[in-house]
Amino acid sequence: MTIDAKLWCSYSDPHFIFSTSDMVGDYAIITAWNPGSILLSKKDNHDKNQELELAFPPVNWAKVKVGDARFNWYEESYAVALSMKKSIELGRIFKQNAIYYVVNNQLFLISCHDNKQKKLGDIRERIQQINRR
Repeated sequence: MTIDAKLWCSYSDPHFIFSTSDMVGDYAIITAWNPGSILLSKKDNHDKNQELELAFPPVNWAKVKVGDARFNWYEESYAVALSMKKSIELGRIFKQNAIYYVVNNQLFLISCHDNKQKKLGDIRERIQQINRR
């Protein structure tokens, strides 16, 4: 399965609001919202994210919102200190098209279905302040 070019393009301009500033090192940003890009209710998405949270091994994680620049649209997600391989596996299990992965503050968009990936630059340039939302 490949991701539609328009969808891939929209995934390529994310912005983030972290619940904490404790995430350092390499980590994934992953969600269980809207599997397969099928819009679900907020309750159903919340339930799916709860299942995802229970699938995390005992590692450092934080809640994060991933959205457009103004956060008119966003998905509740997690920043999780997992390997890239494990993160992609979880993305596949929870029927996600892609995940984000951070290595030394460099943000990557990574497909869960093929080897496609895209470097998006320094994540710190895409982080909004917590008190804004």
